[in-house]
Amino acid sequence: MQTVSQKALGPEELQELFEFASTTTTRINNNKRMKFCFVVTKIAIAANSLRKILCEAKRIKVQEYRMIIFATILKNMQINLKSFRLLVRHHKSRLKRFLSKIERKQPKNIYATLEKIDKEVWKETDCLSCANCCKTMTPTYTVKDINRISKHFKMTPDAFRKKWLKKDREGDWMNKHIPCQFLNHETNMCNIYAIRPEDCSGFPHLTKRKLSDYIHVHKQNLEYCPATYKMVEKLKEVVNLQSSVGSQKV
Repeated sequence: MQTVSQKALGPEELQELFEFASTTTTRINNNKRMKFCFVVTKIAIAANSLRKILCEAKRIKVQEYRMIIFATILKNMQINLKSFRLLVRHHKSRLKRFLSKIERKQPKNIYATLEKIDKEVWKETDCLSCANCCKTMTPTYTVKDINRISKHFKMTPDAFRKKWLKKDREGDWMNKHIPCQFLNHETNMCNIYAIRPEDCSGFPHLTKRKLSDYIHVHKQNLEYCPATYKMVEKLKEVVNLQSSVGSQKV
């Protein structure tokens, strides 16, 4: 009998696990079975055992919750951007529909809920294992940003703009190139973190008010930022639970 591998999960194994989870299509209505899936996954992650995860998942005939196993891994491990992009590809439409729904009708106590979710998200997210925002997006530079950063480099604002920035269609100043020129690719750290643009320091704007003004931002960011993705997923779970409880009372 083969023994279970005790090696840590690597990118290829995560990919294999993701593909296994993503092939499932039949909905499970048994909450106990779904909870057991999560327990099994967490135990297997703790043991660094991919084969055990697959074995247990097949034994209980998990056909869905779609991505149930991989979502738990994403919650408990450093960010794997390749796997994250695949996860987004499968779920972005569903999550964007949810954001459109709460834009039309805002749930009760939404800001208190977002504050709570925000704390949970940052406990589960390691930005230095990601830096996807710096690698795939550009901040908008305000006049204050340009003056502050150019002063740091002992440059004039005009020289700074000429070297690193360009105007977009709306007339905002953006980076000429992506990834960001100030990203350290070895450490995923920002070389001007203390004086970075305001757009960067506020990113990904999870608890901004008024929420309706930021729905379009969240729709964009959930494709690039694992923290935003987690926030929307968690918010959807809370709103669905509230709706379920409300319907039961009626």
